[in-house]
Amino acid sequence: MKKPNDIILKGVTKIAVVILFTFAISLFFSGHHNTGGGFIAGLTIASAITLLFLTHDLDRVRAYFPFDFKVIKAVGVLIPPVHLKKIIKKESDK
Repeated sequence: MKKPNDIILKGVTKIAVVILFTFAISLFFSGHHNTGGGFIAGLTIASAITLLFLTHDLDRVRAYFPFDFKVIKAVGVLIPPVHLKKIIKKESDK
């Protein structure tokens, strides 16, 4: 079977991913003082990573991101309860 020639797709992906990551950082910092910035920034980063997975193979994308996604997911799940516990404690001290 002939190997697909997707040089244009890979070239556009490199540019688009940089733009998406930059835009996500901008959204995150602007959303720090307004509502909704963190969620939309996370969606933008997820779309950039998904674009990388659709364009490149799994091993190459994992080489770009040398950390374990399971650990990041676990940290993301554990942060809200710890923060909520601090808020509840702060409210009960009043």
